[in-house]
Amino acid sequence: MPRLIKQLLYGLLYFVIFIGIPVGIYFALLKPAPTCWDAVQNGTEEGIDCGGGCPRACIPATLQPLEAAGGVKVVPLGRDANGFFHESFLIEITNPNTEYAAQSFRYTITAETISSTATLQRLDGDAYIYAGEVRTLAFPNIIVGEHEVQSASITFSDPQWVPASLWRRPSLRVQHTATERTDGQLVVSGELVSDDIIAFPFVEVIAVFKGRFGEVVGVSRTQLEEVAPASPRAFTVFHPDVADADLGATSITLTAVRP
Repeated sequence: MPRLIKQLLYGLLYFVIFIGIPVGIYFALLKPAPTCWDAVQNGTEEGIDCGGGCPRACIPATLQPLEAAGGVKVVPLGRDANGFFHESFLIEITNPNTEYAAQSFRYTITAETISSTATLQRLDGDAYIYAGEVRTLAFPNIIVGEHEVQSASITFSDPQWVPASLWRRPSLRVQHTATERTDGQLVVSGELVSDDIIAFPFVEVIAVFKGRFGEVVGVSRTQLEEVAPASPRAFTVFHPDVADADLGATSITLTAVRP
């Protein structure tokens, strides 16, 4: 074998040894172990820092956005003694994803008044919704200013999705409900029953009052704290009397955050 070829082969061998030893040491001893927070898909992960042994589930790109097909219902309540208008807002939000819940999301309600010079009214906040749920958001008796609200809209952002199996909807129901007129008020009474296996820090009870033609004429709510399983809890919801309210058409919805 020519001397030059031998020298090249020896040089290549020494190069491989020179490079291979530190590379091997790096991968064997020094390279950081895969984690669920290194922004790289590695280890047993099914996506970037999700699935496998990571606590965060991988979220499909095919999830559908939250919807409020009926828009924001605005219920006028008239003026107060200072001349400011009061309105109630009611929104039904649909989560079309039956396998995923949103443990939190941001919403922004924008209300436009009948005056072109008035500043838009905004309500911002956080909410949640379970898989496949149609959830009611109620904002009773909001002071909107010197001008009535002409229309309102809602937008959603930053949903934090989790599999429905990890955050299931609470098993809540109402019984023995009745709506009456008492001392100038609409009064809804009934019992809340939790068929769940855990206690809830609080449960929100929303009453929607409707007119003779099914239109929304009032919205009110109350909150019960420390709701235990299988222990009926009485509740009462009040609203100023509305002449057109159909006492037999009141609807009650319940919502609670699963701890």
